[in-house]
Amino acid sequence: MGASLRFGALMILFYQSSSILTRFRCETKALLEEDHKQGGQRSAAQVLACSFLGTLIAVAFVFLLGPDDLPLNFEASPLRSRLLCAYVGHYACCNGDTWASEIGILSPSSPRLVTAGFRRVVPRGTNGGMSLTGTLASIAGGALIGTGHSILGFVLGMPDDASGAGWCPGWFFMTVIGAACGFIGSLSDSILGGLFQATWYCAEKKRVVKHPTAQERQGRGAEQVRLISGLDLLSNEHVNLISIALTTALAPVLGRLLW
Repeated sequence: MGASLRFGALMILFYQSSSILTRFRCETKALLEEDHKQGGQRSAAQVLACSFLGTLIAVAFVFLLGPDDLPLNFEASPLRSRLLCAYVGHYACCNGDTWASEIGILSPSSPRLVTAGFRRVVPRGTNGGMSLTGTLASIAGGALIGTGHSILGFVLGMPDDASGAGWCPGWFFMTVIGAACGFIGSLSDSILGGLFQATWYCAEKKRVVKHPTAQERQGRGAEQVRLISGLDLLSNEHVNLISIALTTALAPVLGRLLW
């Protein structure tokens, strides 16, 4: 909030909308995924993974440029515009990925594993699993952040400049950036999760489980917990942090190309 009212409001918009979706049909989600976040609560590690880089951008923004009191314009204010895109892209990635997970797990169709070229059907909650419902949710979640940025700018007297040379008008510009970053963030998170985050499935419980014991891994029949996908190298927080960093770095480049 000290750097920009828009910065603070977008962070709140991400956490509030994501927490609401986490609580939506939480009983059903708990049956499908062992580590479902009951009540929408996040751990300190999850909050840091989703906010640390964004906070650094906000600090750099106010230190280098002062308060957010100018509209987006890559010609007149290139650094300011790039940092604005980076910040919006950051939270669009976070929101898109969270929406994809919370809505995608309730998809009427089973997800397909992205690292298998979408040829393999996997249980709901599998790291790397994607569905059409979840993908559309990631785009919508990212677009919400971009639209929120534009609406807040209009309300606060900082409308985005509509004189860009690209095909996208200023009032719609951040919505497109947000939607694209929501999709990119969800896709990169799924690829990283499918490759480097282990997913275990318990046949007895009929759901994805977290960190099974050696005895559970060696069980037989319905008691067996088997590895579905991924190497046990990264945690969920690691995957989130890497995908967020990649998307945040791409957002200013995407913004400049579209302007």
